[in-house]
Order: sequence, then C-alpha cells, then structure tokens
Amino acid sequence: EVAMFCPMICQEVIHKGVGSSKNHAISLPQRVNPAMFSLILDYCRFHQLPGRSNKERKTYDEKFIRMDTKRLCELTSAADSLQLKPLVDLTSRALARIIEGKTPEEIREIFHLPDDLTEEEKLE
Repeated sequence: EVAMFCPMICQEVIHKGVGSSKNHAISLPQRVNPAMFSLILDYCRFHQLPGRSNKERKTYDEKFIRMDTKRLCELTSAADSLQLKPLVDLTSRALARIIEGKTPEEIREIFHLPDDLTEEEKLE
C-alpha cells in the first residue's frame, strides 16, 4: 500500500510486476540510498493513512524535516528520483527557508560549495 503513494515504485509494482519476491525486487534509483528510502517509507506510511487531520500532517511534516542541510538535500534528491512530489515540495520549501535572506557567501558555506567566481565577477 505504501508503494502506491510513490509513482515511480507504483509503476514498478503494477506495470512490471516487481516487488513480489526477492527474485523480483524493486530497483531504486542510484540517488536513493537505504537511509533515505527508510525515511521516505516513514513519510509515506504516515501520509497514506486515512483520517489524519491537516494539523496532524503539518505537525508531522515540521518534525520530519528537522535534519541537517546535507541530509535534507539527500532526501530532496531521493524524493525527486522517486517522483514523490509532496515530499519534494516539503523538502524544497525547507531548503528555501534555510537560504532565505542569506548572501551568496553564506549559501556557499551552508552547502559547502566552492567559491568559483573571479574577483572581477564578484565586483559585478
């Protein structure tokens, strides 16, 4: 049931008949490591159950995305690879809040990005 919440996995299960046994395992994209897949399954399990209020979902989501930036980026990438739009949207909004109001230098520091601008480009 949880797999049906995720379009990429749903396609594997329904259209290709995989996931029914060890011999027919679901193949995950390379960007989806076991730790991220476990988090994604937790997210899907919570959200696929009927009867949850919007307040419960919002509270869960707020707690769910409390993680370091590196892990949040990995989760966004994994969710995108699995075409799980609600989780991509949630994690993307969280990343946007992290960089909101930051200078380019601060953003590079947050994401451990190299400063590849020349002095001339920095003056522009």
